Amino acid sequence: MVLSEAQIDALHEMINIGMGHAAGVLNEMTKAYVQLDLPQVRVLAVPDLRARLAQMDHQTLSAIQMGFAAPFSGNAALVFPPESAAKLVMILVGEDPSMPDLDEIRTETLSEVGNIVLNSVMGAIGNELELLIDYSIPTYGETNLAPILLDETKDDSQVVWINARFMVKEHKISGDIVLILQVETMENLLAAIARQLPAVQET
Repeated sequence: MVLSEAQIDALHEMINIGMGHAAGVLNEMTKAYVQLDLPQVRVLAVPDLRARLAQMDHQTLSAIQMGFAAPFSGNAALVFPPESAAKLVMILVGEDPSMPDLDEIRTETLSEVGNIVLNSVMGAIGNELELLIDYSIPTYGETNLAPILLDETKDDSQVVWINARFMVKEHKISGDIVLILQVETMENLLAAIARQLPAVQET
């Protein structure tokens, strides 16, 4: 399946709206300027996704994951390198997050950041398309990208990989947002885009 330029532009716009809202909230929380990079939207077969992941750094990442469903389903994740996660927690709570007794605070803080960002992005998609999307409660863990992206992805399906980055430059903090949609629910998303934006048609 190939997305048309108009479909990709529509997804870009919706995600950027959500990222802008999330950046505003995070700016207030961190008292720092959060810079947004335009997202990348790709459609990949699972073997291509596996090959891409095999070429990436396999470092352990701090990951906040949130499932979503109806009328399309998938998984959203906000991932940070460990040093970025530690700096972000330190900014937000004013304590060194590497201390053992702050593990719970670290988890709660990063989960809250993930909740803000992921809900903002998915909320923007739902609002723009006038759809009600069900979310699961975000969960925090430390892993690499492969389990996040592949554990619940069927081998015979395609996925949409929407990758956006935000940065807090003055603190050298960066994170990535990855949204995975199974192909059968991606078709529901594209149909919703076409209904709401009649000019966006498949090519």
